[in-house]
Amino acid sequence: MKKLLLFLLLTPLCLSAKILILTHHYNRPDFIEIQKKTFDAFLEDDYKLVVYNDASDEQMKKQIEQTCANIGVTCIRVPQDLHRSDNSPGARHQHGIDYSFEQLAYNHDDIVALVDSDLFLVKPFSIREYLKGYGLAGLPQDRTDGKKTVIYLFPALVFMDMPNLPNKQTLTFKGGRAEGLACDTGAQTYYYLKNNPSVRCQFFDSIYSGAIKRHIGCQYCRNINCTNCIPKLVEKGFDKAQIQFLQDCPDDDVEFMLDRNFLHYRTGSNWYGRSAQYHQTKTDALNTFLNTILANK
Repeated sequence: MKKLLLFLLLTPLCLSAKILILTHHYNRPDFIEIQKKTFDAFLEDDYKLVVYNDASDEQMKKQIEQTCANIGVTCIRVPQDLHRSDNSPGARHQHGIDYSFEQLAYNHDDIVALVDSDLFLVKPFSIREYLKGYGLAGLPQDRTDGKKTVIYLFPALVFMDMPNLPNKQTLTFKGGRAEGLACDTGAQTYYYLKNNPSVRCQFFDSIYSGAIKRHIGCQYCRNINCTNCIPKLVEKGFDKAQIQFLQDCPDDDVEFMLDRNFLHYRTGSNWYGRSAQYHQTKTDALNTFLNTILANK
């Protein structure tokens, strides 16, 4: 009888465990819909998606709020006075992450995933299974001066076993310098890993389409029937839908992460200042790719 009561008491807690996915959006409310759609289709874990709304103007703020309301996603406003000292894209990202960690991440009783606003899950995948046995998993960045090297986590995609991380309040994705080396966003995770050697961190891979296409000698090719680059892309393991996407893109600034389970559109916030036509062409290619893989799921 005691065992039965214990089971009944613990079961609701187990069933309520959900991975918390945090994503910070400055613009592109359409990407929120795509993230929700692809996580619903491909993520094999129970999850809760929370959007931090960091739009800098009132109209975009309202569009993001309305999109979240339409698809049933929690939307939290990032106070804009956080950016008063530095309004650069990297600083905004850091401020938003810090705010979301203080609000939700540090106190979450399950895994927390940090996901860029223009990054999408494109294959069946379990974050819980992937992180098993590790405290952290993410994309490594490194800086060196020839004498020393620092390795840290770039916050485009990070998984954190938050309830079991020691000194988790010191886990921050601020940038700045690490061991005197100039780094970008995420630099201070170097010190977290250094100061907490018991934390096992799993680093995963990243493949830039530009690097691949330069390697095969077809950087600027957009011909889906090219007899040179298409067979070479097949040899590299790209499937038909991925190749179509790469050939349809207006440039090669696209990234596949973690054994190609995630697709990173890159510069979705347009801090490069690209034209509207550029983003329309790239978004059309993205939507064609997603429609294909969702239809074949």
